[in-house]
Amino acid sequence: MVTQTKIHLLPDIVANKIAAGEVIQRPASVVKELLENALDAGSKQIHLVVKDGGKTLIQLIDDGAGMNEVDARMCLERHATSKITEAKDLFAIDTYGFRGAALSSIAAIAEVEITTRPAGQELGTRLVVENARIKKQQPVATAQGTQIAVRHLFGSVPVRRNFLKSNAVEMKHIIDEFQRAALARPDVAFSLHQNDTEIYQLAPAKLSHRIVHLFNKSYQKKLIPCEEKTHTYQLNGYIGPPSEAKKTRGGQFFFVNQRYIKSPYLHHAVKRAFEGLLLPDTHPFYVLCITMPPDQVDINIHPTKTEVKFRQEKLLYALVASTIKKALATHHFMHTIDFTQTGTQAIFRSGRSLAVRQPPPLSKEAKATSKEKASLFPCLTEPITREVHREPPDVSTKIQLHKKYILAQVRSGLLIVDQRAAHERILYERNVRALQKGEHASQKVLFPPAITLQPADFALLQSCKKELYRLGFRFEIEPFNKILITGQPVDALKQHLPIEELFTSLLEDYKLNAKDITLPTGENWARSFAKRANFPREKVLVAREMDEIVDGLFACGQPNHTPDGRPIWYIVPLEQFEEFLTRFTA
Repeated sequence: MVTQTKIHLLPDIVANKIAAGEVIQRPASVVKELLENALDAGSKQIHLVVKDGGKTLIQLIDDGAGMNEVDARMCLERHATSKITEAKDLFAIDTYGFRGAALSSIAAIAEVEITTRPAGQELGTRLVVENARIKKQQPVATAQGTQIAVRHLFGSVPVRRNFLKSNAVEMKHIIDEFQRAALARPDVAFSLHQNDTEIYQLAPAKLSHRIVHLFNKSYQKKLIPCEEKTHTYQLNGYIGPPSEAKKTRGGQFFFVNQRYIKSPYLHHAVKRAFEGLLLPDTHPFYVLCITMPPDQVDINIHPTKTEVKFRQEKLLYALVASTIKKALATHHFMHTIDFTQTGTQAIFRSGRSLAVRQPPPLSKEAKATSKEKASLFPCLTEPITREVHREPPDVSTKIQLHKKYILAQVRSGLLIVDQRAAHERILYERNVRALQKGEHASQKVLFPPAITLQPADFALLQSCKKELYRLGFRFEIEPFNKILITGQPVDALKQHLPIEELFTSLLEDYKLNAKDITLPTGENWARSFAKRANFPREKVLVAREMDEIVDGLFACGQPNHTPDGRPIWYIVPLEQFEEFLTRFTA
């Protein structure tokens, strides 16, 4: 009796689509592979064209070595490569693309057209590929180099296409990959066009100039050079001053042998070098390039080749940390204590950057006193219930304490309101209503300022125009990633905030909150704007303003906590006052 087998080989087209899932996750993955292939081909000029966030078209044109007719066909086969001939070559790789699966994977999930010509041949080759099958091949007159056009990505895998994000989000990821390639090879000219709009036009330059052209002219006078060389390793690059550190990541670049990598281990070395100079939860800008023998690093541990292992990681960690410390010291960013400060916190000054050092641990006597007070006033040390509870003041008189708190009598004792947290809650609920039902009042700006944004931020802004309009912002899109702000929310106007500072900080907060994938876009903008349009940390309030804050707070749908969960007010019961006074007067 013949038993029926259950295991069989997958058809090539299915196998290719599975391989594509490992390497091609989104349009940016295609861009990464094409850029790396162009650089491996010795290109000196690379032109990238993208339409609809890469969903409709990704086209890359280079002036590299090009391919003959046979190589053009072979590059579409699985595991075809020009970089490896035997197993030991895997541990001495000094190029980008070597897996031999990228182009075949792309061809399995998109329509691909390749036009290429090597030096020394009069005619080139044009291939049209659909569903991993060559539909057309013909000789063609073309310039030396290669042109690859990828159309309708994931067109044959509609389920995968449905998981792609908006065009603006996908474009942000493409810009990230473009920036990494351009930083890795500042000696190569790059250009990027999106929907017929020029995003970047980069001529060959030094690394410092490439950083300025990629990000912002404001970096021009802020870059701190780093350089060190040992027998095995060479480190060079630039870091930003501590004062320019941001709460969001995105300005951290490590390159090993001109390949962008992600290394939490080396990032920790950078943070260690900046220790005492950064505000909490901020990340410094850096572009650091490490050169080492290929056998000192293993880049085969992940399909995208961005995660690596080092043979002497502890030595490399020490090199990175010490080089950055030396650069900071050379540019007078030192750990010096300002003894003019009072109180228990010592403030460290480093240029324009401030970092707060934690106070020393409490003595036994201080701990005992602290526990005694906590037992008398547990509401000051224990979180209040999350149930909505309202007990508005029963008298009109309110007192401000240290320009931070509002005190008022209630039936059960003393109400203490954090005025800044209360104002944030009021602004947040006002913003949510504006996003749901209409729009905030907007004040026209008399002299509209122009702000130049990074391309990724510019793409993000374009995807959120509706939400920002409802919050009260008015702006016009200008060429070269510029916006002209013509109107601002009245809430921002009341705080006398510089509109440029408000807008850029608002974007930073939005990107920081975006790490919470459960947070809807509208609520994210509402939170970010409430935080930025809020009071300063200390503000003198007149009686009318205190009344407005307290009344507005208890009119909110959730007056107990700020949008991110911090408590807003406390009640000290009257009986605890009496117990406290009795204990200390007995």
